[in-house]
Order: sequence, then C-alpha cells, then structure tokens
Amino acid sequence: MKSLCFVLAWIFTVSSGTQYDDEFYYGKFPDGFEWGTATAAYQVEGAWNIDGKGESIWDRFSHTPGKIDNGMTGDITCDSYHKYKEDVQMLKQLGVTTYRFSISWSRILPDGTNGTINQKGIDYYNNLINELLKNNIKPMVTLYHWDLPQQLEYRGGWLNEEINDFYAEYARICFQNFGDRVKSWITFNEPWVASNQGYGDGSMAPGLYGPGTNVYITAHNMIRSHAKAYNIYDKEFRSKQNGTIGITLNFGFAMAKDPSNPYDLEAEDRSRQFSHGWFAKPIFLDGDYPEVMKTQIAKKSKAIGLAKSRLPEFTAEEKKSIRGTADFMGLNYYSGNYVYGKELPADPPSYFSDQDVVTEVDPAWPSSGSSWLKVYPKSFRMVLNYLKTQYNHPVIYVTENGVSDRNATIYDQNRINYYRDYINEMLKAIRLDGCDVRGFVAWSLMDNFEWARGTTEKFGLFQTDFNDPNRPRTMKASGRYYAQVIKDNGYLPGYPGPAGMATGLVPYENEFLYGDFPANFSWSTATAAYQIEGAWNEGGKGKSIWDVFSHVPGNVVNNDTGDVACDSYHQYKKDVQLLKDLKVSKYRFSLSWPRILPDGTPSSLNQAGVDYYNKLIDELLANNIQPMVSLYHWDLPQALSVQGGWLNDSIADWFADYSRVCFKAFGGKVKYWMTINEPASISVIGYQNGVFAPGIKGGTTARYRVDYNMLRAHGKTYRLYEKEFKGAQKGMVGIVISAGDDKPKNPLDNSDVEAAVRSAEFGHGIYANPIYGTGDFPDIVKQIVAEKSSADKAPNRLPTFTQDEIKMIKGISGSSWLKVTPFALRKMLNRIKYSYGDIPVFITENGVSDLTGELNDVDRITYYKLYINEALKAIKFDNVNVIGFTAWSLMDNFEWARGYSEKFGLHQVDFNDPQRPRKAKASARWYSLLASDNAFKPGYTGKGGRGTAVQMENEFYYGKFPADFAWGCATSAYQIEGGWNADGKGPSVWDTSTAKGLSYGKETGQIACDSYHKYKEDVDKLRDLGVNHYRFSIAWSRVLPNGTISSLNQAGLDYYHNLINLLISNNIQPVVTLYHWDLPQALSDRGGWTDSFITDAFTQYADLCFKEFGDKVKLWITFNEPQVFTTGNFDLRGKDGILPYKKAHNVLISHGMAYRHYHTKYAATQKGRVTITLNGNWAEPKNPLSLSDYEASDWTMQFTFGWFGHPIYVNGDYPPIMRERIDRISKEQGFNTSRLPTFTPVQMNMIKGSKIILPTFKPDQMNMIKGSHDYIGLNLYSADLVTKVENDTAGMEKSEYGKDFGITGMKDPNWKKSASTWLTVNPWSIRKLLNWAKVNFGAEDIYITENGLSDKTGTRDDVDRVEFYRYYLNEVLKAIDLDKVKVRGFMAWSLMDNFEWGSATSQKFGLYQVDFNDPKRPRRPKASAAFYYKLIKDNGFLQGSTSDPATKLVLPYQDDFLYGDFPASFSWGASTAAYRVEGGGRADGKGESIWDRFEDRSISDNNSDYKKPDSYIHYLDDLGALTQINAKHYLFSISWSRIMADGTTRTVNQAGIRYYNNLINELVDAGIAPAISLYYWDLPQALQDRGGWLDAFTVDAFHQYARLCFNEFGDRVKTWITLSNPRIHADQGYNTGEMAPSHQGNRADLFKAGHNMLLAHAHAYHLYYDEFRPVQRGQIGIALTGSWSYPKDPYDPADHFEVEKDMAFGLGWFAHPILSTGDYSNLMKTQDVNIPTLSVDQQKMLKGSADFLAVDYKETTHMTDNSSDFSRLNPVGLRKLLIEIRKQYNNPAVHIGEIGLSSYSATLDDDFRSDFIRTYSNEVLKAIELDGCDVRGLTYKSLIDDYHTKDGLFKVNFDNINRPRVPRKSAKYFAKLVKANGFHRDGPSAPMTLTTTLRPRLARAVSRSSRSLPSVYINVLLLTFSLSIVLSKFSAIFL
Repeated sequence: MKSLCFVLAWIFTVSSGTQYDDEFYYGKFPDGFEWGTATAAYQVEGAWNIDGKGESIWDRFSHTPGKIDNGMTGDITCDSYHKYKEDVQMLKQLGVTTYRFSISWSRILPDGTNGTINQKGIDYYNNLINELLKNNIKPMVTLYHWDLPQQLEYRGGWLNEEINDFYAEYARICFQNFGDRVKSWITFNEPWVASNQGYGDGSMAPGLYGPGTNVYITAHNMIRSHAKAYNIYDKEFRSKQNGTIGITLNFGFAMAKDPSNPYDLEAEDRSRQFSHGWFAKPIFLDGDYPEVMKTQIAKKSKAIGLAKSRLPEFTAEEKKSIRGTADFMGLNYYSGNYVYGKELPADPPSYFSDQDVVTEVDPAWPSSGSSWLKVYPKSFRMVLNYLKTQYNHPVIYVTENGVSDRNATIYDQNRINYYRDYINEMLKAIRLDGCDVRGFVAWSLMDNFEWARGTTEKFGLFQTDFNDPNRPRTMKASGRYYAQVIKDNGYLPGYPGPAGMATGLVPYENEFLYGDFPANFSWSTATAAYQIEGAWNEGGKGKSIWDVFSHVPGNVVNNDTGDVACDSYHQYKKDVQLLKDLKVSKYRFSLSWPRILPDGTPSSLNQAGVDYYNKLIDELLANNIQPMVSLYHWDLPQALSVQGGWLNDSIADWFADYSRVCFKAFGGKVKYWMTINEPASISVIGYQNGVFAPGIKGGTTARYRVDYNMLRAHGKTYRLYEKEFKGAQKGMVGIVISAGDDKPKNPLDNSDVEAAVRSAEFGHGIYANPIYGTGDFPDIVKQIVAEKSSADKAPNRLPTFTQDEIKMIKGISGSSWLKVTPFALRKMLNRIKYSYGDIPVFITENGVSDLTGELNDVDRITYYKLYINEALKAIKFDNVNVIGFTAWSLMDNFEWARGYSEKFGLHQVDFNDPQRPRKAKASARWYSLLASDNAFKPGYTGKGGRGTAVQMENEFYYGKFPADFAWGCATSAYQIEGGWNADGKGPSVWDTSTAKGLSYGKETGQIACDSYHKYKEDVDKLRDLGVNHYRFSIAWSRVLPNGTISSLNQAGLDYYHNLINLLISNNIQPVVTLYHWDLPQALSDRGGWTDSFITDAFTQYADLCFKEFGDKVKLWITFNEPQVFTTGNFDLRGKDGILPYKKAHNVLISHGMAYRHYHTKYAATQKGRVTITLNGNWAEPKNPLSLSDYEASDWTMQFTFGWFGHPIYVNGDYPPIMRERIDRISKEQGFNTSRLPTFTPVQMNMIKGSKIILPTFKPDQMNMIKGSHDYIGLNLYSADLVTKVENDTAGMEKSEYGKDFGITGMKDPNWKKSASTWLTVNPWSIRKLLNWAKVNFGAEDIYITENGLSDKTGTRDDVDRVEFYRYYLNEVLKAIDLDKVKVRGFMAWSLMDNFEWGSATSQKFGLYQVDFNDPKRPRRPKASAAFYYKLIKDNGFLQGSTSDPATKLVLPYQDDFLYGDFPASFSWGASTAAYRVEGGGRADGKGESIWDRFEDRSISDNNSDYKKPDSYIHYLDDLGALTQINAKHYLFSISWSRIMADGTTRTVNQAGIRYYNNLINELVDAGIAPAISLYYWDLPQALQDRGGWLDAFTVDAFHQYARLCFNEFGDRVKTWITLSNPRIHADQGYNTGEMAPSHQGNRADLFKAGHNMLLAHAHAYHLYYDEFRPVQRGQIGIALTGSWSYPKDPYDPADHFEVEKDMAFGLGWFAHPILSTGDYSNLMKTQDVNIPTLSVDQQKMLKGSADFLAVDYKETTHMTDNSSDFSRLNPVGLRKLLIEIRKQYNNPAVHIGEIGLSSYSATLDDDFRSDFIRTYSNEVLKAIELDGCDVRGLTYKSLIDDYHTKDGLFKVNFDNINRPRVPRKSAKYFAKLVKANGFHRDGPSAPMTLTTTLRPRLARAVSRSSRSLPSVYINVLLLTFSLSIVLSKFSAIFL
C-alpha cells in the first residue's frame, strides 16, 4: 500500500504540469513579480582583513594550500567592498527590482559575538543598502552564506549547540541596524551544502570530515538557529519593520529512474526527503524531520551497533518553535537527477548510504562548467509543482538559478539558453499550474570566487577580469538577455529586444512555414511615375528635378534618361492587363507632381495630367484593382527646386497645396494614399551626398533640414486630409519609410548591438519616432547630433520641432519598405510592433535586382519566397499586423541613377524596342500563384504543375514511407495467363485481335507467361520480393465465356480462388481489376462498350466477382485505364469523334452501377473498397512562362484524367472545359447536339463522388450520397510537353477525339527514352500528378496502381529500371511527406516481362525476366527485383542503403591498401581461452567442466591436458609473450569450475581465485590491461548434470558466479565480456552435439539454450551496472560471432532474404535484443516457431545491456535460397560486417574480439599469417577512418598455440614439458604493427607481396589443416588467400 501511495503522488506531481510540456510558452509574469540577481559576501567583497573585519572559516580554508582550485583566495575576489556603487549601477543596467546579497558575520562581529561590534562593517552594509534604495532596488539579505567567523569555529562551530545563541544575537544586530530598510530576510543559504560539504566530506570550509555524524549535528543546529532568528524577528521587529523572513534551501530534484517501478518511486521520495525535506519539513510542516529519514538512519545506526540513531532529535518545545518559521520558501535550483533504490552498506556510516539510493544523470543532458550541474530545464517546473503539493502551496522565491562555464566569455549563448528554458518552465509553473512563485534571482551578478573551485567556474551575468587589480566588470550577452526578460516581465513572441533579440524560442526561425495569409491580405505590385511613364515633355507636363538631373552627362549610368522609360503614359492599359494576370488586388503607383502642376503650384494646373491619372485609376477599378497612390516619389517640380526645394521651409505648404489638388481630383476613387516615398533616401542621397536628383552635396546639415521639412510636409498633408476629405472620401493616408538591415555584426556583443540600435534610429527611426512615437526625433539622434555639432563648434545641425509641430506630426500612421535579409524582415516587422505599437504595416516595396532581366529569374523567385515567408511568420507567430505586400516592381524600369542597368521587374521590358513590349518572367507566374492561393501551400497547387514553395524539387529526399504502405506489383490477365482456350475459357477481343496478326511480330497471348499454370511460381516471386499486395485482373471471358451469367465457367472461378487463397496464405493482399481491356468477344459482337446493354452485363459480371471473391478481396478496381481502351482500336471498330465518348459514357455508368451494387449488397459484410484506375501522361507546359501553355496543361489533364475523374470524384459530370470545347466544336462541325453525351440526373447521382454508403441507409437515402469511389487509382509513367495548337481548326475538320483537346503534345529530345515511344523518364511527373489529383479530386487516398519502365532486351542487369524506380518512388515519397498527398500504395508494373498488347513481347517491363523462347517460361530476377526488395524492406530511402544514390557501388579503398594511424586510444591485444591453454587438470580444487567430460570420452589417451600449453603453471611465460608483442590488453577467460568447482557459491575455490589474482596483478604491473570473458564454453559439469543451459537454474548460477568475479577482480579489471560466442556454443553444444556437452537435441533446444545464455548475460550486465560500476568504473559487453554473407545471385530477392536471415540467426540472434529492441528480431520470430518469447520485463532488461560489442569474425558466405554455397575468409567481409553493425545498431562501440588464422603447420616462418593480420587489420582501419565505425580495439586469436590448432603468434613445443613459447614471424610483425599503431609507407607494417613461392606454402598449410582439423572445432578453412578479397562486381550494389 505504501508503494501505491508513492505511485499516486508521483502521478499527481507529473500530471500537474503536462500542458506545454514540450513547447515554449509565451506569456507574462504576474504584476509585481520581483526580478533580481545574487551574490554572497565572501564570493565578491574581498577586503578580507580590512577595516576591522575578523577572519572567517573561508579565509582560513582558502589560505590552506591545495584546498582551492588554481590556488585562489577570496582576499580580493571582485573587490565589491570598494566597488559596491559600481555593482549597483550594474544592477540598474539589468533593470532588476531586487538584489540578494549576504552579510559577512565576521565583518560586523569579528569574533562572532556581540562583544566586538565593528562599526565600519555596519557602515559598509548601510551604504550598500542606501545605494540600492536610491536606485529603486530592494535589498534581499542573507544572514548566513557559509562564512562563519573562525573564532566561533574554534569553539566547535556548527557542531557546538552554543552556536544557536551566537547566531541569534548576530541576527538581532542585523535586524536592529538594517531592518528599517531591509524587508526581505533569509536566515540561511543552502544549509544542506554547509552541512554536507563543510562538515561531511570536508570539501568546503571548515573542511571537517564526518559524513555520517557531523552532517546531522550541523543541520540540527542550523535549523534551531533559523528558528531562533525567525522568532526574534517575529516578536521584536516585524510589527515595526513590516518585513518577511524565510530560508533558502537547495534542491537536487530526484526523479525515479523508472516511474513505473514502485521501488524507484520509493527511492525518489527518500531522496527528496533526505535532501529538501530534511530542512523543509521541520520548518514548513510539523517541526520534525521526515519519517523516512528517522527510520532509515535509525536502522543504519542499529546495523553498526549504535544504541541511538545518529540523527539528533528535537524536543517537543523545539518542534513547536521550529514549525512554521518561514514567511516564504527560498529555492536554489539548478538541475535534477534520476534515482533508483539500492541497499547500501551501513558501515562506514554516511548520509548518502543512509538513503539507500543511487543517483545518476541522463548522459544526454548538456553539461556545464561544473561537474555537478547538468542542464535539464523540465525538472524546474516539476520541482515547483512538487513544492506546491508537498508544502501546501507555499510562497516561493527562486533565490538562485544559473549555469557555469569555464571560458569566461562574454558571448555566453549557453547561459542565455539556460535562462531562457529554465525561466520559461517557471512561467509555466506559475501561469499553467498555479504555483505561487513571487520572484526570481539569477546567480550570479558577476563572475566571482566560486568556493573550492576558485575562479575556474563562472556564473556571472557580468564578466570580472581577475587579472586586473581594478577588477573591471563587462556585461555579458546573458546580462542583456536577462535585462530584456525583466523589461518585458516575461516572454513576448517574436523579437522584442534591441537589434532583433528574441527572448523565447522563435518558431520557424530557420524553417519554411506553410500557411495562409489573412483573408483580407492585400497583394500588390508597384511602380513610380518617373520610372515608367516617359512622355517627359508631353501633355503639358513640367520639368522635374529628374528630367534635369538625368540630362546631365555622367549622372546616370550609360547616360540613360526617363524620357520614354516604359512608355506607360501611352501603354497604361497593357500595364493593367499585366496586373490582372498577376491576380493582385492593389497597384501602387505615384503621381508626377509636375505632370499635374507643372510649376509645382495649383495656379499651373494641367488638366491633361489629371485626365491621364483618372483614366489609369478607372481602368484599374474596372479590373477590380484598388489604386494605392504615392503623392511624391522623388520627382519634385524643377520650378520648386530652383526655390530651394526641400531645403526651403515653405515646401511643407507647397506640398499640402499639391496634395489638396490630388485629393479633390482623385480622392473619390482612391482610398489609399502615401504622402512621401522613402524620405530618408531623398535627404541622404539627394541632398547630403548628391548622388540622386537634385544632386546637392549639402552634408548632414542639409540632410537634417530635409528630414525636418518632409516630416512637416507629411504632417500638414495628413491633417489636411483628416480635416477636409476623410469624412467624405473614407480613405487612409500614410508615409512610406524605408528600413535598413541594422543587425549587429555579433549579436552576442553588446557594443555591436548598441551600434545596430543607433543605426536604426538614425535611419528608420528619424521618421518613425516622430510619426509613431513621440512626435520628435529619437533621443539618441538628438543627443549625438548635438554632441557632434558642439564638438565641431557649430550650431546644432538638427532642427528643432515646435510644440505645435510635434502635436501635428505625432500619431500619424504609415508603412515600411524593407530592404533587408529575409530573417531581418521578420525582425524589422517585430521592431515596428514593439517600438510603435500594433500599427497596420503594409510592405510597400520589396524586391531584388539583376543585371540581365532574364525571363527565367529563379533567383528572384527564391528572394520573394524567403522574404514573404518571413512576413507570414511575423503574422502567424509574432502577431505583427502586416496587412499587405508589394512586389517591386511590376516591370523593369528606369532605376534612377542606375538607369536601365538594373532590373527589378516581374515583367521584362525591351528598352531597345520603341514599342517597349512586356513579357512575363517566371517570377510573375510565381507571384500570381501566390496571390491566387493567398498562402504558401506544400506541393504543386497551380495549373501546369506549379507551386509557390515546392520542397526538395531537384534534390534526393531521404525518409520512410508510412508504416502501413501497400507495396505491390501488377499484371493483367491477358498479358500473363495464357491458357487462352483452356478449361472452358471463351475468346476475348484480344484473342481475336492477335489471331488476326495485329500485334508486333504477329505474336499472340495464347501462352504469354503461362501464369494460368504457373501461378504458384508467380506467388513465390511475389513472396520473394516482399510485397504485401498483388494487383491482377480477372479475365471476364474465363469466368463468363460469353460475357453473361448464363455461361458461368467454374474452372475459371476455381483458378482465381486458388490464386487468391495462395496469395493470402503468403500474406499478400489481392488487388483485383475487373476489367483490363479483355472484353469477351461475344459481347463485342453485340456492340461492346458502344451499346448500353453492356452496363447491365458488366454489373452482373461484377456481382459474380464480388460474390465469389469479395470475402477475401478488399481492394477492387472496376476498370483499368478507360481512357486507353475507349479511344483505342481494341475492338476493331476504328476511331472517330463519337465512339470514344459513347464508350466512355457507358464505362462510367457501368462503373457507377457496379460501385453502387457493391455498397448496397456487399460492403457491409466484406468491408472492401472500390475505385477506378485512371491514366495519362503528365502534361507539362512547353513554355513555363506562358499562361496559354498553363491552360494547355490543364486542358490536357482534364481531357485525360478529368474525363473519368471529374464525374466520379467531383460533381457527376464531365469537366467544364470538355463540355465547353466539345459542345462548341460539335456545333461548328454541324452536329445537332454535342458529341459528348449527357448524364441523366439519376446517372449523375449514381456516379458523383462520395464515400461508402453505410448498410443502414435506405435506397432513397443512397441516392443522396455522392461517390462512386473509395480511393483513387492512378497509373502514370511519363510526361509530355504541351501547348495550344496555333490555329484551332477542330470545328472545321472531321470529328476526332485527339483534335478536341486543341493541344499539341511532344517529347523533349533531351528526356531519357525507353523501349516505348510514349514513355520517357520524367520522375518529377509523378509528384506533379499526385498533387494535381489532390487539388482537383480532393484529399483522397491514392494508390499508384501502375508505374514502370520498358526496355527491348529484357536484360537482367536492368540498371535503367533500377534508376527509374529509385527516382520515381523518391518523388512519391516527397509527395507523401512534403506535399501531404495521401498516397497509400504503389504497384510496380510489372511483376515479369509479359505480352505488352500491340507491342507483344518486344517491350519488357518486368522485374523478372521471362524466356518466351522456352516453353516452360522460366522467370529469373533482374537487378530491379533486388532493388525493389531492398526498398520494400527499408520501407523508404535511407542514407547509406541500396536505394541511396550516394551509395557507392564499391567501398572507398576496397581494392587498395590504406595508409594511416589507428586512433591513439586503439587497443591491441591477443587472446586465449581457459580450457584451451590452462591445463592444470583438476589441480588445486578445480571442478570438472563439460569439456573435461567431453574430451575424456573423445580423446583416446584419456589425457586432454597432454596437448595444452599449461598456462596454469606458465602464465608468466604468457606474460612475456604479451610483452614481446607490445600488447595493450590480454583477453582471457576464467574457468568457471576452477573458482566454483560445482558452479555454485557452495564450492568457491580460493586456489583458483588466487591463480587469477596473480595473473591479473602481473598484467597490471606490466601495463597490460586484463580483459576477461566470464564464459567461454566450459560450463561446470555439475551444472550440466542439472540441465546446463537448458535449465533456468544455470542463469541464476551464472549471476552468482559473475558477482564473485566482479567482487574478486573488478578493482583491476575494467573490461568484461559476459559470454564468448554463445551462438556457436548453443548450436554445436545443444543442437548438433559436435561440441561439449554433446547434447544432440533439436532446434527447440538450440534456442532454449541461447535464450538462457541471453538472460544470463543481461542479469550479469545489470548486476555490474547496479552494484559495481559506480566504484569500479569498468565496462561490460558480449562477444558474438559474426560472418558476412552476400547473395549468390545478386539479382534474386530470395537470396537477399537468405542473407538477411543468416545475419538475423547469426550475429543478430543476440545482438538484436541487446543492441536494438530488447527482443528477437521479427525475422527470427516469423521464420522459426521455436523462438522463445521474451517478456516485457526481460526485453527491458536486455535492451541496451552492453557497453560494447566484441565481434569474432569468421567468414564470408555466398547465400542462396535455403543454403550456403561456400564459405571463404575475406578481409573485405569484415569491413562490410562492421558497416552493417554500425547501420543496424546505431554505431556501437566495437572490439574485434577474436580474429585469427588456424593451421596445423607448426612452422615459425608464417608469412601467410602476417599477411592475414595485415590485410584484416587494414580493413579495420578503413572501417574506422572511411566508414565511421566506432572500433576501439583488435584482439588476435590466439596468443599461443592451443591444444587443437597451431593458430598462435607463439609456437608452443608440446613435446617439452616446460611448454616453451617461441615467437613466429607473425608475432614479430604484430609487435611492429602495434608499435606503429597504423600503416606507414615503407614502415615495418607496410604490405608485402605474396610471392609465388609463398603461395604454394600457404596452400599446403591450408591443405594440412583441412585434413587434420576435426570439423567439430573449426568451421572455416582458408581455401586460397589470394582469392579472399574477390567479390562479384555486380553484387557490390546489393551488399
């Protein structure tokens, strides 16, 4: 029941904070929330012995050598004793309301008592407090922050209970001296730390050790002292001072490692109570310690013989005085940890062992500069919720939170991230969870003395330079960030900070956003009068300053002028048509002031100019385009410029007069006015530096005067409109202000940020601040200009606004032209919002120029896409009120001083042609679609397959298909079945047609692929491919020979039943097409599809199929590609313009009737789905810039896919374009009615699209439901380029379906071709079609029911088909993932080469080759079959897989030697196994092992030790051998029966333990790391007698054996292997019986033994992990045998499957549970019924139960279906195995556990072995350096010859009783390799050439080995080394 309570408590704690658990939360903190930062006296003050201060324990501790990192002391630290005023200014910079600091007890009471009060110390704190209050900062004072007066420590410090009275008096003095101004008191800071680290482990002052005693005494006294201080304040001071007092507790928040485990939950509670509850429960709840503390410590105390608990007790009176002694809870929080329960030893006593808790952190949590601080923000919210629940909703102040680093950088992004995430979790706790948090104090104000870490760890918001005696402070980036959070009192969306600083996690900051713009969003484009109008001196127009300026040579590039420009004065109607095509709703243009008022004044009104603009405005309105009019776009009348222009203060009145004329003339029709375009450009470029007209170089004096006058002119005009026109005209007036890209060079550098802010104010701000802000220039501008003017001894260059002018200007609306980088656009929009409020912003210009004006301006599209998307983000996420966007510009024009050299237009203008023709650029088409969609939508949404933001358009996309994706192949009856007249089948139209010789080569389908007889073989191929669906068609005339129900053919039905049943038994779902073009000839003779009788005949046929097969078939297709067979000549009736439509009409009715029939009669019980399959090529616009070609594309798609799709999926009728064209053409051709038939209302209802009709509907209701489809079937292969016919004469010619389109189609000659003229390779076409279907037919489920490529040869090496499927299917995946098209399946056409209709067998589409010259029609897989199999297996495109185009056919350096070094930490070693080398018989108490028993039976002389190296005696000789080869480690196994004679703890053998201790000690002394395998096949015979590995008892025994080994040897052994090669042991020991214990069992025994070994491994791993690793710090893994296999036939999926099975049942048997899922692989479980079941707990235990994998590499094998062809040693195979391990198991740490070469030749001259070592280790180097495999070491097997084989680096003379070890040449080579740690050219480890004399010797060695070596021990023989690296080039693709 206790555990259940913990579970409920945990659930409550966690569930109380789940909203926004993984999301950033925007919001504000409560009003009055206190923001602060903190320091502590000893950490910042310095002045350790100045002005009467006494010594503290930290003064003493830091002066003790070795106690503090880098030898630092706190003698000076930050020198805040002298620099406190500077500290206060830093606090003021941050904007904090609170400063938490501590008082140094020994500064005001030098000896700690009131007998020596130091007035100077009191004065210091008074000065600090007063300075704070003067700056409106509230002091929060900590009385004790660890710096006890040393004089009190002499008296016992916190171990002496007298301390309570000393502390109380100290507190009283502080209250007396400071309490009138200090309203927040904290008694103690983190008493847990002071107790544990000061008096427990001694790591902090005063450095005393007493982890099980002192800690409890000090804490006891601190709690008492706290209570005394609180009660003093409460009784003596509170009523007068009105302050609050609390305590600050730290909390390392414990979280159960396994929240579902009640024991972990108990551990979680214990940990929380021992840490935080230790102090919090007495103070905040009941005055006493937590019960669990009292119970645990009493129990542990009793266990070591103490009569009394080590935890002191409070008296009843103390409990009463302690309870409730806090007005608030101070919380210092940094991070959390995971805990689990474990009984820890009671002796020696320790606070930590008292808890019986083990603590750990998630290695994924980011680190900091402090070893104890791991970053886990989520825990902050958890802890606040826990405190709320545990302590009755206390008032909480977070009194410390922060993160350290060690680099002292001021660019501390990590600290910003930390505060952002932690503070946000606190905000969630307050706003979402109701936690009463009143304030937050950041640790710390500045880098300081971090206790024992000195100055090595930095927490500060300000950097302190400790190398400078003046200790200067510099604000860090985190300081500026924190200041912004304080200013905003929380998190505002977007970028609220200076220079675009975000305080929160900004959504989509680096991602593209798809979404809609607001419904009323305006899309516009823009021009300016002088830039486009021309007619510079026509129609009474006066000169402008640009007419004069451009006529002066040299002012404009190429001396261009705007005299003609785009000639829009005469061509405005063409401009409006361009606008209409763009789909914009607004057009921004400017009025030419001198065209309306030639001399600039109303007295010169030019009616012709007024008329021009009225005509333009009227034309716009007639086309539903709203005019947006700029009054001034830089073309001042020259007559006014002569009078001073914008330098003349009178111009404000002149401009107002001009504006009044415009408002009168056009205001009734114009609702959007802009006074001045980009005034800053005029003032700077026109009047400051003179680059633009009027060309005045007046410096900043002129610039500021122009700014001043333009603001006045704008203000006067705005007020004029407001007063005289707004009431009647209802328009809006604004100004267009340009904004520069003012971003800091380094956003983390405060000086750069300040520079960016200044730049923005001098640019955008000069106009924005007066208008939107104060009515005056920005303060920073006024300040700097005044200072610089004064410095120049000149009058202030910045004019001063009068109060009336300020009032006139302030509060006038406007918009912005933003010419910035895309992300800066969003930031600028945020700046406007946060600087000037939520004003509406219309982006009135944005665009990019090029120098060419090219039509295909993809860079401009990219520019607009990125910029406009940033605007969308600002709208969606940042709540910026952006109301419109204007593209600059409508067309190329006169770009001011750049003339015509720069082009911004969406349309190209030919300035060399007097007619100035305009052409749409690609950007115009793109912008038009965006305006039409009013959104960024994924995929292709526009006609012609165009999109506004198509992702990955020309890139390969990696990803997976949906988990339930349907993978299949397709065929059709006539094309594969043959059996044309077998078993009662009737003739079809195709039997008739081909019999007349109408197919290629006069072939027929009478046999085809003979699938009527070979369907079982077809299903085998489908199974091999791994498909889960098979689409085939039923031959109508096979089941109904004459097409009617009267001719039912049972044999035909039986055939399909057999096929379907076989498919289902192989887990392949049938997808059945009712009609795939093979109409019964008998029905064709009656008119076929041209006659209406056919609809009933088809419905009856469909009913038969539904009835017979529907219980097993869930996907039906009524018709395949009706567009083909209705327009083709399949029934020999010829083609015209009437029959196709008549046939199609009947097909649609037939489809509708069959669909309704199914849903009326069968759907409720069969639950299937019905559709039709449509086809066609994708129609790509021939000219991507032509609107006409876009229409041509849409027409083509509607005439093909829409012909049948529109009635079914849309509205029950043909597409409007078909209806319109055919009706018109029919009339022109003289027909009385349209050739396109009309549906009756009943037929339309029957056909029109809806979902499944439910069984409960009545017949009359069924007619109301639309929808003769349940999904969409699409066949697509290719694309065509289309354009409209130049002269559409279809109405004057003979009727013909093809001419009704009005389209000309063609192929791009650059497109890759196939064997079919209609099929070119266009992968992108399938994605466009899928998007087209989604847009036109709705977001329905889509199955691609055919797709494939033809060739003429049928070659098996069909690389073109592989590439076809690779890229087409990749486009399908893009459509699914990126475009959100619901593609549910894909059927490859076709399963095998077949009879391709009129092309017969001349065109091959198959994944399998069919030999049509062989009567048996054998099928052989092609390369595409293997590719498709692999793709299905991966269910997508994975990097590095076969489907990845980047995957190289041959590995880098596959055939070359690689020079280079192994990693420095790479470990080289050699191995042995106990039974093979130790000998020693039963000496010294060793028990019998299974190998002793086995060999006693199998070796004739009954002395199995006779041929052993006797390492039990000669282990020092082995050590010498290891030293000779420079080994870094030695891998050996322990003989279980040597240390446990019967395998249990009952018979522990100390002599055996002593032997291994001696060996290990010698190794360690020699600098060789021992690596131990616990089990290498030598089970104690006593355990075998109880069943061995077939009995679970052995698992428990192994657990105890492992414990003994860890206990005895683990202090020196850091690498453990639980089991060596358990697969071989299970197979040959418990299945075949070839090895000990020679159990001849079965596969059930095989897997049972392996199962128990697997569990034994996991138990041993967790035993080590839980009990030994924390102290011993070793690693533990498992050694598995690995082989590399590859398919014998690289094209055959069946062989590939065998390779996978070999891997799964080999290495994967154990690796998959351990390194992957915790369970056996699905492949194992589905392939063998004997695989045991792993429980959920076992899976959890197994998953991840290895720190490394030791791989013992054996061989490379050719795999074929159900057998292995041969095995061969192969170095490349090792490398490929390592790559596979990296891919399969997430690149685990790997050790090459055992690798060696056996031979019965005892020769010392073993160059062949040296070459073996060289080549194999070089493959390991390649795997590390080139393939990224994490290989940590290599172990050669074996160090010495063993009793069976001569595979040692050292030869053992078994004839000599001393068993001498003699190094072979291979040992010497290995030593050189280890020493070199790599391969160096000309070095000792460089490769040698295998000489001709050496090759025979190698062959003889192998031959002898093969004759002499028993098969029971050796699985692999070296047949020939020179062939070992030869692999088929063709198979490389699939390995």
